[in-house]
Amino acid sequence: MIDLNTKWNEYPSDKLYLWNGETIFRIAEGSGTNLLDDDIESGYVDYWMTDYYDFEDGNGGQWMETKLIRDIDYTIQGVIERIKKCDLWDSDWEIIDESIGDTLFNAFESYYTNRSQARYYNEQADEQKEDIEYIKAEIKNNLLREV
Repeated sequence: MIDLNTKWNEYPSDKLYLWNGETIFRIAEGSGTNLLDDDIESGYVDYWMTDYYDFEDGNGGQWMETKLIRDIDYTIQGVIERIKKCDLWDSDWEIIDESIGDTLFNAFESYYTNRSQARYYNEQADEQKEDIEYIKAEIKNNLLREV
């Protein structure tokens, strides 16, 4: 069990996983590559990445910081409080071990990706079926005209 009073700077990872029995929520320090020129001009120098997956949806976002995250004196609880502004926040979240979190998050990510791809291919198949029906009708019309 992770002590919520542990300083983020002393936490052995740059990711924190939360689980409520149905949804996996990941909080991670940003790498800096998502900072836009506008962000920098606005005084932002770092950010948190948030991602979640469940069986219905997957999404994520960024929470901007005006100081480097490692220079801010957040506790684990402070990080969670910072992110609680997220619309899907649920009081039943539990912190889970990073190795379990990685495995669960990757499984949800694969599920969501495969489901999205299946939906795309089903739509493509439906369009191809419509094309086939159109061509069949055209062939039938042309054959009737020739007789």
